[in-house]
Amino acid sequence: MAEEHSSLVVKDKQEDDAIAVIWLRRSFSSLGTPSFMDNYNHFKKRVELLDNEIYNINVHELIYYHYVTVGNADSARVYLNKAFEYFVTHGKEKAAYTLPTYYLLMLIRQNQTKEALNRCQYYLGLAKASGSKENVGRCYELSATIYKEIQMYSLAIPAYEKYIEIAKEATHPDTGIYNDINALAEINFFVGNYEKMNEELILFDSLMNNEHFTGHLTGTIAVWNALKANYFLKKSNKDSAEIYIENMRDMYNKNIVSNHLNYETEIRYNEFVGNYEKALAYSDTLLQFYQQEQASRRVGNAQLIQARLNNKLGNYKAASANYAAYILSKDSLDTANLQKQAIAMQSSKEVADAQLAEGEVKQKLAENQNITLWVFVVGLLLIGALLLFLLTYYVKNQYRLKEYNAKLKVALNRAEEGVRVKENFMHHISHEVRTPLNAIIGFSSIIDEMYPEDKGMHQYLSVINENGQKLIDVITGILNASDLQNTMISEAFVHYNISDIVTRIIDNFRPKVSSNTEIKYESTLPDDFKMSIRLDSITMLLNGIIGNAVKYTKSGTILIKDELDETNTNLILIVEDTGIGVDESDADNIFNLFFKENKYELGGGIGLFVSQQVAEGHGGTLIYDKEYKEGARFILTLPLEF
Repeated sequence: MAEEHSSLVVKDKQEDDAIAVIWLRRSFSSLGTPSFMDNYNHFKKRVELLDNEIYNINVHELIYYHYVTVGNADSARVYLNKAFEYFVTHGKEKAAYTLPTYYLLMLIRQNQTKEALNRCQYYLGLAKASGSKENVGRCYELSATIYKEIQMYSLAIPAYEKYIEIAKEATHPDTGIYNDINALAEINFFVGNYEKMNEELILFDSLMNNEHFTGHLTGTIAVWNALKANYFLKKSNKDSAEIYIENMRDMYNKNIVSNHLNYETEIRYNEFVGNYEKALAYSDTLLQFYQQEQASRRVGNAQLIQARLNNKLGNYKAASANYAAYILSKDSLDTANLQKQAIAMQSSKEVADAQLAEGEVKQKLAENQNITLWVFVVGLLLIGALLLFLLTYYVKNQYRLKEYNAKLKVALNRAEEGVRVKENFMHHISHEVRTPLNAIIGFSSIIDEMYPEDKGMHQYLSVINENGQKLIDVITGILNASDLQNTMISEAFVHYNISDIVTRIIDNFRPKVSSNTEIKYESTLPDDFKMSIRLDSITMLLNGIIGNAVKYTKSGTILIKDELDETNTNLILIVEDTGIGVDESDADNIFNLFFKENKYELGGGIGLFVSQQVAEGHGGTLIYDKEYKEGARFILTLPLEF
């Protein structure tokens, strides 16, 4: 009897386990749908009957994936944290550090890029604290995926390289390394590093022969073939390219894998051989693919490809429309999203009206099914009239919607043109003003040297020189503010000794420092200290705050000092002076664009604004110390690696 009872318990557990598997599969298949919660609750009830660690993990993981699917960022983050903690505490750290990828990609789609990048740094901090090299590697992979998605290739490349380096050293490497090698090769292709791209493809090929690397890699190999084909196309080696293109086509034709890289490769190949019509057809497929994937940033690139192909085919009107769509996608994502929402709301209203009218007609037919034939005919006529009204209403609304879209495009084009005109005007007028100003300053210096004994003339010429230089500084500040965003996006990071920058800036400012003022630099950094910075941007930042101290300190001391914070991950640089300081009522406004404490003093009110924007663009901060009363003190904090 005891043995019989024991077998019943085992049998019940097996049945509960089988039923749990069924509801688990149904839960996964219904993610993002109204039926998900019902399937999820059935699964959760079965889990409560079983002592199964894997199922307990799936409880948090399932609800997390559901909220990611429906785009609920707040709820997704809550269950991500629960699932992550559960995975780590149960020794499944590999799966734990894979989880955040879907949440971060959702944040990117919702234009919460800064939050996504901050979360990447958060998980990297957790991984480093765990002491696990593999965890750190997975976080580099996570960061690289996000950087690639938002096209920050200068950051994606080193992140992928660090992950691949760590993954190769693992005892049992994850086959996911192949996807990351392909991704790194693809990025180097985008940025034009073709030889570096080929090195990564050769590494991929060599690792395939390593006995440690196994798995289902058919789709990944298809991507590898596409990348090899693209490499040889760039090298104008048509014969070698066709070998890999045929391999890629064979895999895609067998529906082994579907990837945007297939379409892009076909476009490049057909464009290379002069078959522009076929290339254009593939570009239509690529555009539809990106639109379905809601890849807003890549939709614009597909439009740019179509513009180039239409231009080669002589379809100039279509090429112009493609280019306008590219501009709209590139610089007006928010406006485009609002437009889509407006169209969706309008369409929803029309569908709702049609459904309401259809319901009323069905109800009338059900209530009057026993009425005589002539009443039935009248009813049909009424239905026809109602359908005609709905059709007319629909057509009118479609016409209005098209008219609204056309007006919106015209307005956006005008706005874009206005921005371009403003930028061109700024650069043109700066040149036109700087040239005569430099001539005035130069000739006044020559005249001053010709009449060294004429003190009156020397005084007047000094005023001309001083104010001319101030005017040039104002124009330079305006241009820096205007070009700030473009400059920071395009400028690459380099490892550089920041002490060299500070010393050079101090030397440049010494002629302008008052004779009653001493300027000093105290550094605690090692002589060989270097950090990751955008050189020109950081130079502009330091020029702003040090120049501010020089400008407003007529006597006393200007002190610049730097140090590392307690964690040795951030640089702290302080600039303090014994100048006039800032009025307490203006302390919160000094970083505002065009703000000047003294409205009658020459200057644009731009330097501190630009400095703070650069600091924040590097992941750091620039603040004014309100507690300092001897003059003014600015505190700059910058991460050593960003």
